[in-house]
Amino acid sequence: MLGGFGDAKPADDEVKKVVNETKADVEKKLGTTFNVFEPVCYKTQVVAGVNYLVKIKVDGDKYVHAKIYQPLPNSGKPRQVLTATANHGKDDKL
Repeated sequence: MLGGFGDAKPADDEVKKVVNETKADVEKKLGTTFNVFEPVCYKTQVVAGVNYLVKIKVDGDKYVHAKIYQPLPNSGKPRQVLTATANHGKDDKL
């Protein structure tokens, strides 16, 4: 779909890096901390940069969905967590 998110893919090294670097921001948005924080799958959307929609396994059998914006490198702007929602299950769709 033009302008929309692509299909979900298993988390790769690039997404793992993005998620690890934004863990503190996700925790701040949700008002909690996590001992486990492992990206499982993700979708991307090309905008003036890239939006990542990521399913992240957290403590127990719980998952978080986070939307992370990665601006174009020449913009000089930092990566940011746009949204984060908790209490998702393994089978919940992104």
